[in-house]
Formats: sequence, structure tokens, C-alpha cells
Amino acid sequence: MAADESGPAVPAPADTATPSADWVLWSAAEREDFLDAVARHRRNAWRVTIPCALASLVLLLVLSVLLAPLLYTLLGLGLDLINLIIPAPDLLGYLGRLVGPLVDSLDAAAPAPLEQWARMLLVAAAPGLALMALVVFVLRRALLQSPHFHPTEMPGRPALAGALAEQRFANTIAEMATAAMVPVPQVCFVDGGANAAACGSDDAHSVVMVGTGLLMRLDRQQMQGVAGHLVASVADGDLRIGIRTAMTLGLFALPAAVAGGWSDRTGFAATSRLLRALMLPTPGNLDLILQALNDPFRPGDTEQTPAGRPSDRKLTWREWAMMPLMGPVMMTGFLGGLVSTMMLAPAVALAWRHRKFMADANAVRLTRDPNALAGALAAIGTGSSTRIAAWARHLCVIDPGVKQDGALLGGSYVSVFPPLERRLKALMRLGADPAMALSAQSRRPVLIRLLLGTLIGMVDVLLCVAAVLLGWVSLALSGLFTVLPGVLVHALLR
Repeated sequence: MAADESGPAVPAPADTATPSADWVLWSAAEREDFLDAVARHRRNAWRVTIPCALASLVLLLVLSVLLAPLLYTLLGLGLDLINLIIPAPDLLGYLGRLVGPLVDSLDAAAPAPLEQWARMLLVAAAPGLALMALVVFVLRRALLQSPHFHPTEMPGRPALAGALAEQRFANTIAEMATAAMVPVPQVCFVDGGANAAACGSDDAHSVVMVGTGLLMRLDRQQMQGVAGHLVASVADGDLRIGIRTAMTLGLFALPAAVAGGWSDRTGFAATSRLLRALMLPTPGNLDLILQALNDPFRPGDTEQTPAGRPSDRKLTWREWAMMPLMGPVMMTGFLGGLVSTMMLAPAVALAWRHRKFMADANAVRLTRDPNALAGALAAIGTGSSTRIAAWARHLCVIDPGVKQDGALLGGSYVSVFPPLERRLKALMRLGADPAMALSAQSRRPVLIRLLLGTLIGMVDVLLCVAAVLLGWVSLALSGLFTVLPGVLVHALLR
């Protein structure tokens, strides 16, 4: 049951250190209402999310255009082969007549109208956008195979009939869900681990996973704070946003993972296994998919190569047949993976930090007791171990401290979890007792933070320049290795 309006403070846990002198009580004027805190963090999250969404759309359009020479060449030559049997449209000839006037207008005194270039851009991007839509469908189907999205296959067990703490926490989750007006999540318990996570595809299919070590470490009031955070995360739509973001990052990482597998026989075999896993996803091959998407620049999987024996670098007829496609495919994939890994993923991590703050504020809204969650966070501490899959670490209450292999949303060099000190300070502003705070939390000096910010800004500018150069290189290689051979074959077939 949630705490009453007065929000009585409880003594700090025995292992909680005395707060340092930096921690001071907030005055009445400085304190923040939890509704105002929720609205503020929601605005901050959207200020990062909207530019990320626009950047993703621009990158999607760019990749679609870069894939246009390859896709149109394949479609055009396919129609040319069909034309040998029955009459078929001359797609490559039509495209040549469409592109010719635009190319000629570059040297003319009067350039072509802007709407003509826009129409050509849409035509060029059409097959690439269709391919990307297919990739999104495949990725969603693969991610939904994870046990964390299947309530019937969720790792864990229901609350034991004789375990009072487990039954009490399940009842608290139900009460919080009723107060938040969301369907009651299923609650399962995992032996060991001192953490909890809200998983699922949406609020109607949500599951709360709890490590039994958490029940032994926290008291009843603190478990109410944890329950409030988990239910708030479900009510805020974090489950839908999480899987949507994972699909977006995976969409740009997949071309890079596939593009790097044509250099040798081992890489070709690894890419083939990845594509087969995507076509027929199962819980068994989900790890292969997540690892490939999390680190698209990882060398080809060599698990099939015997230990101590170098991989076979001899090219077969398959690699030679794919040689004309290696340039445009590799450059386009590298561009997508670079922008996704170095720019989109860190920005998404920053947006997710605000969602963590928002869930904390909504937990206070549900429990009316800021000390509940503050005491839980202080008692759990940092790097709390858990058995949750690494890629779902962003769904935990606190950083589980697991490896980031396969962590689509948590694999960025920017952590998705705000520093524990900042979360505790935000809860103090909502009325939490400073005695709940951890002492001696390390802070980077202001000068170091300014230098890091400047360095990150310079890296982002260089990445933008590199992305533009890679786009032009990809177009040049596409014209040399794809369009030119395709035109020659088209002339022979027509």
C-alpha cells in the first residue's frame, strides 16, 4: 500500500553513509512539485528525442538514395531478363531519360526546377525506403522473440504462496498500477540479484522482474518506492519507446553488420548466419542478432574456425560474384553504422536519462513519499548485479552493471542511467531526506566537463564532415561498380 500524504521519513539504512557537507536541505521556495518535475523532464526528453527523430529520418533518406543505384540496377536487369520471354518495361532506359536532363542542367545557365529534383529524389529513395520498411518488420519480429517480451516465457517464477515479501510486493505493484490507471503487470521473481526491471512490448503486455536479493536488502517502504518507479516507467510508455528506439538503432546498424561480411569466406558465412537468423528468428539465435546489431563493426564471427587455425582468406566464386557490389554496399553500411553508433546512440542515451528522472518523479507522485525511492536507490547503490539480459539493462531501476554486449539501447559510450548522486539530489528537491543520500560521490571538475563537452562537439562536427564525404564516395563507387556494369549488361539484353 502506498504511503500517506504526510510521507513519513524512515531512518537511513544501516549501510548508508552520513551525507557530506555538500548536501543541504531545500527551502520551501526551492522545492519542486512532482507534477512540475514530471512536466520538466518530459520536455527535456522531447527536446532530445525530436532532433534524434529528424536526424534518423534524414539518415534513412540518405541511405535509401545511396542504395538506389544497386536496387534499381537489380530491378532493371531483372525486367530485362523477363523481357527475353515476354515484353517488360525498360526501367533502366526510363531512369536514364529521367536523370539525363537533370545532369545536363548542371552545366546549363538555367538549372532544373527544384520540384524536378525533389521528384527525382523521391523516385530514387522509393526502393530503398521499401527495403528499410521490410528490415523494420524483420527486426521487430526478431526482438519480439526475446523472453523479455513474452510473458509466458519470462525468465523467473511467480510469487511463492508462502513468501510474504514476494506476495506483498506483487500486491504493491497491483495497487500502484491501479493508481496509475494502467493494466496490472505480471510479476515474476528471479533468484539472486538486487535489481528490478519493467519489461514488455507495451503497457498492456508488461512484466515486472524482481531479483530476490532486492527483497532481502530493502524494507517495505523502499520496496514501495521501487514499485512506484517500475509502474511509472510502464505508465510513461517507456516499453513502447524502448523497443521503437532499439529498432531504429538496429535499422542503421544492420547494413554495417551485413556490409562487413563480404571480405572473406569466414565473414561471408557469418553474414549468411545473421541473415538466416533474421529471416527465421528464434529465442536461440537472438543473441547472435543482438551482438551483430550492437557492434556492427566487429569482425566476422570466427566461432566456426578451429582454435589455433587462421581463418581461410581464399576467395570463392561467391565473393568474386559479389565483387561489383562490395564498394557501394560496404560504404553505405559503414556510413549507417558510424552515424548510428557515434551520434544517434549517445543522443538516445541522453534522452533516456530524462525518462529515468521522469519515472522517479512519477514514483513520488504514486507513493507520495520521496524517501521511499531515495532510500531504495541509496541502499541498492551502483552496479547492482542482475540476471537480466544486457540489451534490456535500460529497463532496470538502477544500472545493473552488466556487460553491454547486445545492449541496443545501452551500448553507447554515454550511459542511459543518470549518476546516482543526481537522481538522489532530484529526489531531495522533491522532499526526500538528505540522510538518504550517499556521501563522497565523485564529481568531475567543471573544467574537465567543459573540455569533454568541447571535445565531443568537435568529434560530432568531424563525424558530420566524414558522413558527407562517405556519401559522395559511396555514390562514386556505386556508379563505377554497379551502374556502369549494369548499363553494359542492359545494352546487351535490350
